[in-house]
Amino acid sequence: MATEVNVYSLDETSTLKQLENLASETTVFLSMPYIRGLTPRALLERGQKEISADGQGFDRYSGAFRPDEIGIPIFDHGLLYGDAVFEGIVICHERLFKWREHIHRLYASADRLRIHIPYDPATLTERVLETVRGTSEAGRAATYLRLVVTRGIGDLGIQPAKCSSSVIYCIASKIQLYPESLYDRGIKLALCRTTRRSSPDILDPQIKSCNYLNNILAWIESADQGCHEALMLTQNGYVGEATTDNLFVVTKAPGWEEDVSRVTVATPVSGYCLNGITRNMVLEYARTLGYQTEECATILPSDLLGADKEVFLTGTAAGLIPAIMLNGQLIGDGIPGPVARKLRSLLTRDLQDPEMGLSLYAREKEIPAYLQAGSRAGAPSPSQGSDFVREMFKVIDGRDWASLENFFGKSMTYERPGYAPLVGYDRVLHFYREERVIASGQHLLDEIVMNSDGGACWGRFVGEHKNGSHIDEKFADTYKFEDGKIKLRRSYFFRPAV
Repeated sequence: MATEVNVYSLDETSTLKQLENLASETTVFLSMPYIRGLTPRALLERGQKEISADGQGFDRYSGAFRPDEIGIPIFDHGLLYGDAVFEGIVICHERLFKWREHIHRLYASADRLRIHIPYDPATLTERVLETVRGTSEAGRAATYLRLVVTRGIGDLGIQPAKCSSSVIYCIASKIQLYPESLYDRGIKLALCRTTRRSSPDILDPQIKSCNYLNNILAWIESADQGCHEALMLTQNGYVGEATTDNLFVVTKAPGWEEDVSRVTVATPVSGYCLNGITRNMVLEYARTLGYQTEECATILPSDLLGADKEVFLTGTAAGLIPAIMLNGQLIGDGIPGPVARKLRSLLTRDLQDPEMGLSLYAREKEIPAYLQAGSRAGAPSPSQGSDFVREMFKVIDGRDWASLENFFGKSMTYERPGYAPLVGYDRVLHFYREERVIASGQHLLDEIVMNSDGGACWGRFVGEHKNGSHIDEKFADTYKFEDGKIKLRRSYFFRPAV
């Protein structure tokens, strides 16, 4: 993906050398339950025993190894079935960039698949930091982490109940999806027309799982077009995402140079793609700069083309990279545009900001404070105005049910005209987890009004029903607050006449 040659014609000698270099720069942290005859001997002989650390009756062993010293057991369901979740994290200026957001998403994804992580976030963070620090001591400092949690070891059937406790491994290595020259020149995109993005009722894109076969098929389909990345369409033909990154389309109306509000930065709704961490950062940059932002459910491939357009991709490993061509047609004037360059400069700035990550040398007592300062304990309060409502809908649209407690009080009531009230946080949480008929969607807010006691908002909701039908309707919410959280919420939906 980092070169312009066909993926099937890569030089075998060059590929072999690259993999050997990668191995020499990699350390792997591994933690798994002890199962006689299956747990790798190297882990038993050189790892550390953890007595019933998973709370499920299994003894565990953990340790850090070179890649050729350890292996994932052949009966691991992450290997056999892709039954696993992961996060990719960049290391910049001796800090785990956006670690808080990554670790929170990892636990949220595992929770959706009911995979138990046998460490609390602070303990897992300590294990990861120990591993990364070890790479620096060995003279091969890692710049990228791939943290994976699998269902664990099981038999040759898919039933989760037949698996042992989860297996965790963290690869501390390096990654470069694109050479630096392409950030200046821009990449070429291909449009995948046969392999489509799975709909959210088939596989929720907010679960960051190790099942990437659909994306790989899209890449294979497009590989002979001499492209750097492939765009995937939804079942209805709208643009969803690239095979590994989020997509943005910039539209510059006449006079945009004097009036930045005439710039619109649009990205597909989160029902079509992973609600990426870098994606959210870029949306916030755009709002700060005064651009209009839109999370859109109806972006067509043709919307990427035209003299007034810019297109770029975002992702943890890729950062922000401009695209200059789609299926042989120029995007804009065929060179990276000023909006993309400006947004990338802000991302580069934040990568260098010590406040945006966790130090590799954070002391044990500092880690819980860092984690608590983030998404769960540090969520906006009603006194912070519209950000409180905007963040609440971001949690709902991202299906991050564990974070609802930041916004909803324990004794809250949720009223929807025509339905029985939902009383109590636990009842509301059960509704979202088990009963809600919406498969995916995005709340597009037109207006938010707030005061110290309550508030209201209104806008559109665009998404999909679990039965596959499309939703596009207006809504309004009203709120009453108590102790910094919602005490009463009322939702109203205005469906168009049929």
